[in-house]
Amino acid sequence: MRKRFLLVTFFSLSMTVCFSQIEANKIMFSRCKGTLLKGGNIDIMTIDPSGEKESLIIKGTVPNRGEYNAYSSPKGNFLSFNTYRYSGWKIAIAPIKIGTVGNPTKFTNSSDYEYNLSWSPDESKVVFQVFNWNSNDQDIYIANADRTNMTNITNQMGGDRTPSFSKDGKSVLFTTGRYGSYDICLMDLKGNIIKNYTQDNLRSHDFAPSFSPDGEKISFLSNRDKHCDLYIIDKNNEIINLTEGKISPPFIFNGWSESASWGYKTSWSPDGSSIAFCMSDGNDLEIYTINIETKELRKLTDNDYDDFSPFWVK
Repeated sequence: MRKRFLLVTFFSLSMTVCFSQIEANKIMFSRCKGTLLKGGNIDIMTIDPSGEKESLIIKGTVPNRGEYNAYSSPKGNFLSFNTYRYSGWKIAIAPIKIGTVGNPTKFTNSSDYEYNLSWSPDESKVVFQVFNWNSNDQDIYIANADRTNMTNITNQMGGDRTPSFSKDGKSVLFTTGRYGSYDICLMDLKGNIIKNYTQDNLRSHDFAPSFSPDGEKISFLSNRDKHCDLYIIDKNNEIINLTEGKISPPFIFNGWSESASWGYKTSWSPDGSSIAFCMSDGNDLEIYTINIETKELRKLTDNDYDDFSPFWVK
């Protein structure tokens, strides 16, 4: 496999300078020195899929907050992450040119909180999540990558979160609570629901969806079998439990923030053979990978911190 290196150097007096490399096939993740619900400082790290080597990429800039949910764009031209450096949760975007990551800038000047930006495959558009202080609700916005034509495409109560584009860029995968419990749905770029993949009578909490590289499968997390488990929806729409209660104790969903659901994430390896995800081992959140065919499970982190929001660099 050809290796691609992104030389990460930030040149901003407003943040802690960090120098490291992000290699293709590394897994970016966030580390909270404390617990998510008690506001420990959050850094962005990378780790080998073998779990043998960790590197600090971005040091948290705000005490008891920090940076999380790092995401590189499909063509490797940008890096985005959630940050508190702008006096509230916002999205920071930094350009990547000739292997160097430039100064991160705030994505919008809105007073609302913003999270979880994702690019279209051609990097011409973005989708992201917004917490509206007036409605006290979460919505999904779409915009041009140059930050023009920002449009709320959900604009209804229920909590719409964690959007990402389909492989063809014509639809958006996301989590929504508008049906009474959290489900995994697909909508077009105007917000019309195309399909609810997980609606059932179980009243389960289904969240953290991610498309496979070929666009034929979807990974997500759920407590539909009482524990928090990793599932995939295959091309025949069959839902398969990959972890079968082997990691997590019973998972009780008592609210998006209270259950720390915002920190959970799934992300596919570049070849589509494995999935990186985070899950509680009963003590704290750790990073795992699993092969979807053999179900070989690997625990990459094992410490007293919360390690969460993994993203497998393409």
